[in-house]
Amino acid sequence: MCSRKLEIVSLPDEILGRIFQKLPVEERGLLAPVSRQFQRVAEDPYYWLYMTVAGCKGSTQQVCRVLRRASFLRRLEIQDRSDANDLLACVAKHARNLNSLTMLRCRGYPGQKRPSLKAELVCRVLRRCGRLRRLVSEGHKLLGRNVLQEVLSRALSGALKSGNVQCAVRVSDLL
Repeated sequence: MCSRKLEIVSLPDEILGRIFQKLPVEERGLLAPVSRQFQRVAEDPYYWLYMTVAGCKGSTQQVCRVLRRASFLRRLEIQDRSDANDLLACVAKHARNLNSLTMLRCRGYPGQKRPSLKAELVCRVLRRCGRLRRLVSEGHKLLGRNVLQEVLSRALSGALKSGNVQCAVRVSDLL
């Protein structure tokens, strides 16, 4: 029997990275200053394959800073955020390898009474994220008609293959 005590700092980076992947964005940021190993793992883009940004945790600047580093990001879920338009602009700029984008009950800007997003920003994400195969938008309005046109044009051009695409934007959400 082994009498050696196992400590979390003795775990290899790969194991810590898998643990960090399960944590929300803001908690990953809180763990980074604990040690050099934690910071290295927390900032390694490989461990940012998927990310959920929910509620008021993490400022817009913090989330955008993470998105800039997350070159490997494949799946992003944005829930109940009042800064979703700013986050979408950052996604369009930095998350080129995104496969799946889910937006649930988002407000475009802080203080906005009605939950809505700018369709132009969603279209920009669709144009710039060439690997995007799944788009889910629920619980808010998309201001503009261009999203449906962009999805259809990508489907017709073959950029979205019918067998691999899931697009769940309710028609009632489109203005």
